[in-house]
Amino acid sequence: RAVQRFNLVGTANHITAANSPAPYRDELFEQANGQSIFISAPAYNVVRREILTPDGLSFRSNRPEGVNGQEFIASRDAWFRPTTLKTGPDGALWIADFYRLVLEHPEWIPNDVERKLELRAGSDRGRLYRVYPANKTPRPIPNLANKTVPELVAALDSPSGWQRDTAQRLLVDRGNASAAPHLAKLLKNSQRPTTRLQALCTLEGLKQIMPEHIQLGLADRHP
Repeated sequence: RAVQRFNLVGTANHITAANSPAPYRDELFEQANGQSIFISAPAYNVVRREILTPDGLSFRSNRPEGVNGQEFIASRDAWFRPTTLKTGPDGALWIADFYRLVLEHPEWIPNDVERKLELRAGSDRGRLYRVYPANKTPRPIPNLANKTVPELVAALDSPSGWQRDTAQRLLVDRGNASAAPHLAKLLKNSQRPTTRLQALCTLEGLKQIMPEHIQLGLADRHP
């Protein structure tokens, strides 16, 4: 049975308090028609998927074709409160579920209703989910901590946003300028626009960026 939504009158079928917008940064979920973005709505126990498409200098988003108004995830469990969404290092969508009976702050709950509720119900709980298509297999999570500089640069050329971010962070943290020629080669030759961008940013983070690198970035074939 759904919990009474006393402060959401007239909002049925509309996302309120949309939370944790998370562009999907991997390849387990099909993105042929645009960039997927996942949005949680903990008040309604759902996770929505939309497709971002360029619209001038900005973007527009729409539901994927064929979903017929259905949400990506919709739970019958009224305690399901998806609050944080991330693309995991394995390529799955990771969901942190707050898992509480009451989501609202007591200030916004009428006194007569508040007296009937156990406001802290679920404070000892919480869930983590990994969500991925049934016909796909999440990849093993790599340990990049002990990789050499050339290996970390090579790790940038990956569909995994987590792997690219981690490799970039380790390269910048180490501050090893010997990465620069490897990064310049990646900037010029990688087939992934995201990799070319992060190679450029890593050069900047290492203070090894040169005018020719900036020129390559400005002339990049991807918008």
